[in-house]
Amino acid sequence: MSSSERRLGRDPVSKAVCLAACLAAAVLGQWTHLPLPWVLGPLLVTAGFSLMGLPVFAPQSGRRLGQIVVGTSVGLFVSLDVLARLSGALPAVILTALVAIIVCTLVGLLFARLADVDSTTAFFATTPAGMSEMSRIGELAGGRVDVIALTQAIRVATVVLVLPAAVIA
Repeated sequence: MSSSERRLGRDPVSKAVCLAACLAAAVLGQWTHLPLPWVLGPLLVTAGFSLMGLPVFAPQSGRRLGQIVVGTSVGLFVSLDVLARLSGALPAVILTALVAIIVCTLVGLLFARLADVDSTTAFFATTPAGMSEMSRIGELAGGRVDVIALTQAIRVATVVLVLPAAVIA
């Protein structure tokens, strides 16, 4: 196995170390009442491992399983009453979506200029949505997946770490 394969975490020991550290961070985050501990704990561990040049491992099946769990959890709370209330707010929902698209486009143009990246990369990097989805769609559209993924990860981590503390304060 080459050193680049070992760095990417393709050997079983690297996978086990990364997964164990992520699990420990999630448990510690839950114990310390960190917001979204099972998201932020592993996110911070893998970011730290990557910044230190240590092997990281993120199985695609784990992401897909997480999406199923989250989707099912959200779906359990959608009732006829919720749908009726949502349909009453449909004009506000549509207006909010249109404003979000315009704001994301403007922020993306600013980001492209400040970060010296192409507009496709900037748009997908600054659009608030699922991290992995923006990375994948941005890559398919010709954007730089590394910039998109990093920017999305920073956005998610910042919002989840800062917003609850700001609301409580």
